Amino acid sequence: MTLVSSFLRRLLEQGRRPGTIDLYRENLGAFQNFLEFSLSKNILQASPEDIEAYLLNLEPRMLPNTASQILGRVNLFYRFLLKEDKILKNPLEDFEGPGRAPALPRDVPDEKKVADLLSLPSTHSVYGLRDQAILELFYSTGIRNKELRDLKLYDPDLKDLTLHVREGKGGKGRLIPLGRKASEAIFKYLKRARPLFQKKPGETALFLSSQGNPLTEQTLRHVFLRYRNKIQGLEGITPHKLRHSLALHMLRGGAPIDRIQEILGHKTIQSTQIYTRLYPKDLKIIHQKYHPQEKRRGYTMS
Repeated sequence: MTLVSSFLRRLLEQGRRPGTIDLYRENLGAFQNFLEFSLSKNILQASPEDIEAYLLNLEPRMLPNTASQILGRVNLFYRFLLKEDKILKNPLEDFEGPGRAPALPRDVPDEKKVADLLSLPSTHSVYGLRDQAILELFYSTGIRNKELRDLKLYDPDLKDLTLHVREGKGGKGRLIPLGRKASEAIFKYLKRARPLFQKKPGETALFLSSQGNPLTEQTLRHVFLRYRNKIQGLEGITPHKLRHSLALHMLRGGAPIDRIQEILGHKTIQSTQIYTRLYPKDLKIIHQKYHPQEKRRGYTMS
């Protein structure tokens, strides 16, 4: 019995409908044929790059959401193989590729609101110095929540204005430009605040809690809770919203999409292109607000 047949039998045992099983059979058969005839590989040898090549081959012939459904079926098959000890790692475990069109980010703060947020922490307290460094770093680099919590003392290079993310999503590291304001905020935190947070000799985490431990997700959440209700429109601000803000604001400023991709650490350009879908909406609002003909029609911002 083939691996695909064993998987389909498992689906049948789980009570899946015959029509659903037929879809799995069709999709996995087509995927297997692509691997064998286009790449000379069997289904156990597939890499994330092979799966991406298959999806790119599908995209011209179908809607993104349909490709996403196929990806989900292939992923469930590989999870079955992993559980059965047929493979050492699911090639889709950290996969970031074409598929379901990502939902557009909602309520992305504009430049003014972000600037107002960054000005809130008090530089006269150790918590304020730490929080300002955290917020500036999120907005300057667009790093993820976990990536910030994993940072070590030696990861920001304040002289060369770079930040080394040693293990991002998918286990890949990257070097990111570090803005001067973020660099200055980190310098002040390191000089005036971090020594007071540090309780254990030899602790290398960049950001510490009041107990001297590396930040947890909950601690970082409290940092945002401390400020987000102070500015109208920022009640839902999160590290990921600042990541969206960085991408959209850089795109507005004329940054090439592939450079934004590198900064954000997206594996493929498709993940970054959601911001190009969001940007035209901003342009429409700007057009309606500032174009002379629109202004004469009495258009007002809601």
